[in-house]
Amino acid sequence: MEGVWLVSYVALWALVLFEAMVISLLVRELGMRLLSTAASRMNDGIQLGKRAPLVGTADALPEGSRFLIFGSARCGPCRTLAPDINRFARKHPELGVYFVTSESQDSADLTARELQLLVPVIGDRRAADEYEVRATPFAFVIDEAGLVAAKGLVSQGPALEWLLRQAPQRNTEPTRIQASLTGK
Repeated sequence: MEGVWLVSYVALWALVLFEAMVISLLVRELGMRLLSTAASRMNDGIQLGKRAPLVGTADALPEGSRFLIFGSARCGPCRTLAPDINRFARKHPELGVYFVTSESQDSADLTARELQLLVPVIGDRRAADEYEVRATPFAFVIDEAGLVAAKGLVSQGPALEWLLRQAPQRNTEPTRIQASLTGK
């Protein structure tokens, strides 16, 4: 009779440990789903209307509207998006379209060749932290005043155009962003 109790205790503890493992996996999956919702991703990044931090060296980016796309060579959606980034940059030559990676500039140059990007690629180890990016590819539209005009996850080509349309028009004079949208 003692052997039966011992076996039942061991079996019950094995069941408890198995249930604990299943519950922890379910909680992890729930967290991953909540973190990857579009609504939570739109809250990523620095706030709209705030001054955009410098990227790369201070003289790396010219004045005017900029479209910064954060990504890396190891990011699957970034690899898929690379041809769309090239098309987007050709369609909107008046915007400064840049691909920003959290690598050294030498590694960024390798990334540019690997992804066959035709836009400038900037390696800046601090940029993702300063822009509060936690998932890639994530993009920011920076207006002429250097303020964040729009931001969002851009895992597909049409998202680039959508994000550009989200940038508010701050004044009555046509800006480079407005000109890009109207094709003028």
